[in-house]
Formats: sequence, structure tokens, C-alpha cells
Amino acid sequence: MSEVANWPVLSKSSLDTTHYVPVTGKKKFQLLQLLPSLTTVGAGGENIYDSITFGNQLNMKGLKSATPTMLGLATNLGNVEFSILPAGIDLNACDNSTSQFLKSVGLASDVTGILSVANGGTGLATIAQGQLLYASAADTLSATSAMNVNGQILIGNAVSGVPSLANITAGANITVTNGPGTIQIAANLGALAATLDTDIYNIDLNAAAGTSWITGNGTSQGITVDATGRVFIGDLLPTLPSLTSQLTLGGASTTAVSIGNQASYGDRKLKVVDAPGSVNGADLTIEGAAGGSGNQNGGDLNIFAGEPSGVGTGGSVTIRTGSSGAGGTAGQLNFQVSKAPGVGTNVLVIDPDGNMDVPNGYVKYTQTPQGLAGAGAVNLTTQITYIYTTGANAFTLADGVQGQTKQIVMRQDLGDGTLTPTNLAGATTITFNDVGDTVSLMFLDGEWHIMGYYGVTIA
Repeated sequence: MSEVANWPVLSKSSLDTTHYVPVTGKKKFQLLQLLPSLTTVGAGGENIYDSITFGNQLNMKGLKSATPTMLGLATNLGNVEFSILPAGIDLNACDNSTSQFLKSVGLASDVTGILSVANGGTGLATIAQGQLLYASAADTLSATSAMNVNGQILIGNAVSGVPSLANITAGANITVTNGPGTIQIAANLGALAATLDTDIYNIDLNAAAGTSWITGNGTSQGITVDATGRVFIGDLLPTLPSLTSQLTLGGASTTAVSIGNQASYGDRKLKVVDAPGSVNGADLTIEGAAGGSGNQNGGDLNIFAGEPSGVGTGGSVTIRTGSSGAGGTAGQLNFQVSKAPGVGTNVLVIDPDGNMDVPNGYVKYTQTPQGLAGAGAVNLTTQITYIYTTGANAFTLADGVQGQTKQIVMRQDLGDGTLTPTNLAGATTITFNDVGDTVSLMFLDGEWHIMGYYGVTIA
């Protein structure tokens, strides 16, 4: 038999029903019967214990107030003391039918007289249907007259300091319609009474919904803008075409564009915006209309100078090329014809030095020549003069202008024709003897010079 000193320790957490202690009379005592157990005696109560740990450690519940503002807990001399806190009790939460706590006042039965404003009343004994309360003075409530007029509202009054019953007054371009319990305020943009300032906002013509116009008389004419921002201007109720240009002018007026302002009269020009840095300038093309289907002619392109009044001088037409710039080349003047759509061919080129080149075709005079039958003056208004002699005829030629040329041809020989220019370089007369005799002249430095001749006699 081993010694007790060598026995292992039995912890209380390991005790079970197989552990006993021997006693006299050949009996044994179960160790678990030595440990305490807990039970609640009262019915329907709350346990004040939680559990037992390790068989002999009693775990008790703590005490805590769920409403600490109304019920307080404290320990005093080993006692747990409960304290009712009257200041924290909300009588409105109590059952007044049993406790008779005061949580309301019966104004009809418990209060005499009129409850003043200071005590939460109105200070009024009665108020008629349709009246509103307002502060007519400090701590004083008054009633308006009955609001039995459509659209009446209370409106502040800086003069009296109290609101007044009144209707909203319509101003320019505004219509106010008062109804039973309603006020309708509508904008009337049929006629503006002042300048319309859109500030940073846009005027949307809503082209997607249909064509709208900025017009002078309310009809479908004037200015319209499509959904892509293309502008059309037309008069006399125009038919809006499919817009393909930034600006389209349409209508019945012969003059499509007039430029100028008589109040600030002066020269004007049409100009393409100058190019930004390192970019060539943009071209400007003025193009007439193509003919419609069915062998129709193309439109002419006409440039007319202004007409004078009285003894004034008519306007000139100037076509000028661009200069050479710094180290560049000046532009040249090109005159083209087109034998295929969109393809131009130079027929006359004037270079920057003023030299004229006819790269295609030839130069011809298509004007009707002067026909001079018998004696008379060779004119200066046609390039060619035909002389028809009726005998020995004398002809004259006045001075021309610098660089002017003149050709004279004998078409009928019934006698010699003698031409005496006012000033002829190196000679005095030119005599036409036979049909076909010809002279070509140029007026230079105050004299006619013979540039070429055939058959004539020069003397």
C-alpha cells in the first residue's frame, strides 16, 4: 500500500460521482455531496446568482439600474440601497387613469378667463372663419380680416411693421390668375417691356422639334438656326432648304447682302481670318451656282463698280495680288477658263512684274470695227478701222493715250485715202492705195508710231 504522500492531487474541478471518502461502518461519502448547490425559492422572481465555478465558487449577479435618472443604486454599510429620483420621473409616461398624475390641463374646465400669449395662449376669445393670426405688437396676437378673396396672401409691410392682406400685382410680361386657393403666375413673352439680357445663357430655338424664327413680325421668316448651328436668313416666308453652309441667305430680295451704315459710313471689306503661326493663309473662293438638272446654264459671276452721280467718276475695279514679303515671291494674276467641272485652265497670266502671258489660246478683237466710208476721222474707240474710199479721200487721227494701239485697213479702193495723224513720229501722212493696205500704230510719248505696215505709202 502506497503512502498518502505519494498520492496524486485531486483538484475540485476534476471531482465527479466516482470520488468518495471512506467513513466508519464500512460506508463511503460521495465528495460531490460536500459541494453547495443554488436554487431560487420564490416563484416568478429573478435569480440573484449566475452559476457555480469549480464546485464551490458562487457567482452572483450584479445590481444595475436600467433607468438611472429615476432609480439610483448605492452601497451603504454593507447594504444595497435603492433610491427613487423624483426629478427624473416623466409623468407623461405614467398611466394617468390610475395614478392621476397631472400631464395635461383641461382648458375648458380647469382654466378661467382667456389664456394669455405669455402663458401659451392667443389672448383672443374668438376667431372668425378665414382669419389668420399675426403679431400686431410685442406679445400681442391679432386676427386678420377673413381671407375670402381669391389669391389673397399676407404680405410684409415695412411702413406699418405688420403684414397686410393683398393680392400679387402683375408686372410687365407677367399674368396673375387668382383662383380658390390657387395663384397662377405666368410669363407673357409676347412683348418685352425691356431689353432681354441672357447673360451667359443661350436662346434655344429647339430645331429638333421644328423650325423656329427670330422674326420682325412673328411670321416664319428672318433668322433660324438648325441643330448643328448652321444659320439661315430669309425674307418673304422662304422655304427652308437643307443647310450645308455656316450661313445661308434665302428669300425673294434681289440684293442678298448690303454692307455699310450711313450713320458710320466708310469703306468695308470681306476678309478671311488671318492664319495662326506656322500655317498658310486660307483660300477664299467665290463661286457661282451650278445649273439644275436638265441641261441648265451655270450662274454668272459679276463684279460691278459703283455708279457715279452728276459729273462724278464711276468706281473702278481693282484686282491685286499678294506682295512678295521678306524673301518670298509675289503672287501672280491668273485668268482661267474651265472645260470640265472644277478644272481650270490659265488663259491669261500676269506675273509680279506686270508681264502678260497667254499660255493657251490667242488674242483676238471681237468688237465691230469702225467702217469709215469717204473722208472723215478715224476713231479712238475701236481697235480696228476699215476705210472705204469714195474718191481721193482725206482721213484724220487724233492723239491717243499712252500705249494705245490702232489698226487701219483699206477695204474699198475708189481712190487713194490719205491719213494725216495729229502727231506722227518720223512722217506726216500715210496713204492707202489699194485694198488690203494696212498700218499698225501705237501711241507713245505724245506721237503715233508706225509698228508695222503693208502696201501703204509713208511720207
